[in-house]
Formats: sequence, structure tokens, C-alpha cells
Amino acid sequence: MRFLLGVLIGLLPCCLKAASGIAFFEQKIRPVLAKHCYECHSAQAAKKGKIKSGLQLDTRTGVQTGGERGSALKLIVSALRQDGELKMPPSGKLSDLVIADFQRWIEMGAPDPRDGEMVEVVQADDFQKAREFWSFRPVRKSARPEVKDKDWPRSELDWFVAYRREAKDLRPAGYATKRTLIRRLYFDLVGLPPSPDELSRWVEADSRDLVDELLASPHFGERWGRHWLDVARYADSNGRARNVLWHHAWRSRDWVIKAFNDDLPFNEFVKHQVAGDLLPAKG
Repeated sequence: MRFLLGVLIGLLPCCLKAASGIAFFEQKIRPVLAKHCYECHSAQAAKKGKIKSGLQLDTRTGVQTGGERGSALKLIVSALRQDGELKMPPSGKLSDLVIADFQRWIEMGAPDPRDGEMVEVVQADDFQKAREFWSFRPVRKSARPEVKDKDWPRSELDWFVAYRREAKDLRPAGYATKRTLIRRLYFDLVGLPPSPDELSRWVEADSRDLVDELLASPHFGERWGRHWLDVARYADSNGRARNVLWHHAWRSRDWVIKAFNDDLPFNEFVKHQVAGDLLPAKG
């Protein structure tokens, strides 16, 4: 018992020192890294393709591994002092007190409680690797997978759906009735339900013509144009306490709706959204 107590007493200074080092990091180092470094040197920056020098400072592993120039611990104080080639942060030199904190932190052994792995960095100029991304690869015909229920698929795509469904041991839902499919088309394409008369008419008619009729409806642009307007954060006013109205905002809204109804090609649509009134006007 005395031996165990002696071991614990011997370890106590080490534990206190480690706890003190972690507290120093949390109070003095992490806030500075988060405020001045993470924008260019973090896993989030790597995912956005904005990382600089391949350096990630948001994990202990990232700090120890370093970036293109080697370990961050060997360079960080010099970069903060801005007395050499490296000058960080680019916005301007930090106070001498902050730099002294980093110097002390490194002398303490750079205690750092942050876990986590580094994110793989794809350099912006690695065009060959970028071309391997799925959306940039040529379309190719895939072999039809084998499925148990060979009577269920009706189209080529159904075979792939059935394959993934059977892999998850899921059973398909029953086939929808014609009335249900008509209602789904209305909601999907124009965002409104059919009237009782419209529903009865299309139950008796060839529902393939219904798609063309709904696509030709002005409600189609209203339904699908709103998705773009939501992304662009369209509003008729600023929505704040005074709620100032943008009196001509409706012109942008109506243009988007008309573009969808006119089936404007997407590349032309984006060009107009980006260039706006810099494009030559007609008439």
C-alpha cells in the first residue's frame, strides 16, 4: 500500500504539469489558431479546396505532421514573428504577447488535447486526379446486376434499384393506382393538386399527354423557379425590424419563372444570373 501511495505521489507533479499544459493551450493557443489560422489551415479549408501549403492546424496530428514545409512546430514562431520568408497571419503581425505564448507552448512540449485525423488534400492543380471525379468521367453503360425477383424490374434502371433493395433485404411497395400517379405528377410539376374534374378526365385519358400539359402550365415555372429563388435567397423585403421593401424585386422573380417556363438552357440561365445587366438588352 505504501509503495502504491509512493508511486501516486511521484506521478502527481507530472499529472499537474500535463493538466496545466492543456489549460494553457485551451486559454492561450486554441483561440488564436481558430481566429487567425483555421480559415486557411484546417480540415474544413481542405474540403473546400482553400487550404494553404497543405497545413492543417485544427488537430494535434495536423500540427505534428505539418505541411509542405515540414513540421509546423519548427516554423510557427518564426512565421508569427514575421522575421523570415514566412509571414503569418497575412492580415498582419500578432502582438508580442501572443507570440511569446506560442514560444512558451512549444517549450512546454506543445500539449494539445485535440484528436482527429487529417483530411486528404487534393491540390487545385492536380488536374489528372480532378478528372477522376465521377461527374467529369465519360458516361458508360454498366452491366445489368443479377437480382432474385426478375419479374419486378420494368426498365433498365429498375434492375439496379432491385439489386440495392435486395442487398438491404427490403420489399418493394405496391404499385400505385393511376389516380395516385396523376396526383403525384400534379404535385411534382406544378405543386398543386388536380381538381376533381381534372382527375376524372385524366383517369380516362392517356396520362402521357398530362406531362406535356403540366410542363406547358405557367404554374410549372412558379413551382420549380422557387428552388432557384430559395438558393439565391430571394425576398420582397430585407425582413429586418424596419422590413424595407425592394419595390422592383418582383422583376427578378418573374424573370426566373419565365426562364423555367420557356425552358431556357441552364448554361444560358446561369450566364444571365451572373452577368445580369452587363449583357446586351434586346429591344
